[in-house]
Amino acid sequence: MSNQAKTNEISEQIFKILTHRELRYGSIPDDNKKALIIENLNKSIEKNEPIKVLIGWAACKNKNLLHKNADMAEAKTIKNMKSHLDKINSIYNKGYEITIHHLDKRMADMNGFSMEETENYKKSLSEVLKKEGLEENVKIVSDKELIENNKEEFNKAYEKANKEITIERLRQAPAYDIHMKNAVHNNFKGESNEVIEESLRKMVVYKVAEIESGILKDVPYDVRIFFKSGVVKEGEVPESAIYQHFAKNPYKQSFNTKATLNCYTGSKGNAKQPWMSHGILVEQNGDISISKSLSEEKEGAKIRFFSQSELAERGIKTKCQLCKNCTCGKKFASSIAYESGNDNEKSRELIRQNDINLLRLEEKNKDFMAVQMLKKQGNSK
Repeated sequence: MSNQAKTNEISEQIFKILTHRELRYGSIPDDNKKALIIENLNKSIEKNEPIKVLIGWAACKNKNLLHKNADMAEAKTIKNMKSHLDKINSIYNKGYEITIHHLDKRMADMNGFSMEETENYKKSLSEVLKKEGLEENVKIVSDKELIENNKEEFNKAYEKANKEITIERLRQAPAYDIHMKNAVHNNFKGESNEVIEESLRKMVVYKVAEIESGILKDVPYDVRIFFKSGVVKEGEVPESAIYQHFAKNPYKQSFNTKATLNCYTGSKGNAKQPWMSHGILVEQNGDISISKSLSEEKEGAKIRFFSQSELAERGIKTKCQLCKNCTCGKKFASSIAYESGNDNEKSRELIRQNDINLLRLEEKNKDFMAVQMLKKQGNSK
């Protein structure tokens, strides 16, 4: 067998691992997408380099969740990814490496985070991966670093895009409505359209500057992984269309930038993004609590990803507006009784005694966040 044939054979096997139904979210890539990925894989194998996987990662947890640090949702996502990629080691001696592309600068502008918050999230992500023994052959690279390394090219592209991409032009771009809807749902509830549009404009400007300045040349990849909560169906406009609409002069990379895949996160069937969820331990008897370690998954207990809406459905307040920094179960129960219209001493006492499991989460900054959890029995009353 020739060297080229052997390379192609290895690439085909790796492609099957990457697109296995346990990991892949959506349909099998078509022949064109497959050809792009195979070409990238062949180049790395010919150079005797590890298979390079780049994962797009948000700047911070959704601001409507309980806290802004990485938790077991992030850890389980990387563990699931590595459990599949580890199979590469048995067919290719150079193995693989994962680069998490932390979209700190771009996503911070879009979602209203401070750079301090995104730095803290990045640090907590590193700490969680180390704590769970997942840091081997995984590195985190931020937009901020890539921009700094390509400052002149990026600033030139940014200035041009910032001038050309106006609000009026943005409204006419494909996928505008999709991005606006996502922004309102995720992080901009109650904000005016003007605020949301300007944030979206900034994000698009950053992305276009990224494409045209080629900052990803510092993190070449064979395949780029996305965790998207919805699969684009035939005839639908993808979210990326808004960037492609404005990026007229993309930087010519040495690899195929369209070699992308959409994958599950924590397990097969779970498409929830880890930064949009908390890792919640669900016991066999239905009790739930914030998961502290992946090792808690045993004897029927499973770590599931709970989004802000799922937390609310189970009576878990993602923000304690009525009783901030509460340390008293009875006081917090009174707030719930007031909301439900059952504000009397008897109902408050019943809620406090039977229906509430109050957790205290102590962050490193010593802030306490009160979380109430209503059990099924309480929800039925």
